[in-house]
Amino acid sequence: MGDKFLDEGLGIGDWELGTGDWGLGTGDWGLGIGDWGLGELLKKSLPNAQSPMPNAQCPIPNPQSPIPNPQSPIPNPQSLIPNPQSPMPKRIIGLTGGIATGKTAVTNYLASVYNLPILDADIYAREAVSLGSPILGAIAQRYGEQILLPDGSLNRQKLGEIIFNRQDERNWIDNLIHPDVRDRFLKAIAQSSSQILVSVVPLLFEAGMTDLVTEIWIVRCSQEQQLQRLIQRNHLNREQAQARINSQLSIEEKVAHADVVLDNSSTLEVLLKQVDVALKPTSRY
Repeated sequence: MGDKFLDEGLGIGDWELGTGDWGLGTGDWGLGIGDWGLGELLKKSLPNAQSPMPNAQCPIPNPQSPIPNPQSPIPNPQSLIPNPQSPMPKRIIGLTGGIATGKTAVTNYLASVYNLPILDADIYAREAVSLGSPILGAIAQRYGEQILLPDGSLNRQKLGEIIFNRQDERNWIDNLIHPDVRDRFLKAIAQSSSQILVSVVPLLFEAGMTDLVTEIWIVRCSQEQQLQRLIQRNHLNREQAQARINSQLSIEEKVAHADVVLDNSSTLEVLLKQVDVALKPTSRY
């Protein structure tokens, strides 16, 4: 999907209702981890030769007790062995980072070169406030007709001016939209047959959606690079751009919880080579 497609979220900034930045996992991906091997199960089921002999004083079983039914099915020993044909757990990459750090470039590469399905929070957020939706109705009721364009759709620029200057209003919008976006992710994940998915969630931490992914990839660059890219991309002045950056967790806080950190402070080629390395299966999967 193209940059334009990914960079036009709800239009206010990073899932921010949308300028393309709405924006655990680890887990054992093998079958048969823990005590699920046949040997372990048999060890648990067989008597221990070191166990004490039965107490001779134990009461004799009542001869009137019912005799076990010889027709009862005998457990199939093959049922104890994990089926190698069973589907492996999904590997769900949570792609995030700061606004304008380069998530779109990574997303496009994963989609076009590796043909991986992309689940995009910006798209889900736009759908949540689409024309005629209950959420758009609630927004219009709170802010009045001024928040709508002549065709009745959301005036994203106007909403952005409100929520980037009022934290309480931003919280209200987030609480309204995040649950809907979360539900859309859950539905898409459940319906996908792919064993690797890429969930692009710029506000992965802020929206509390880290439980929806199995590993976290952070795209980062220098603060000045981020600021200049945002100014150029969204046609903002420096103060406006900084306000959008400040509305999110700092990149340092995000990196502290990352499984993979992609450094986008150099060239595109350098960035994509890091993606190739990160995507290779490891002993965890």
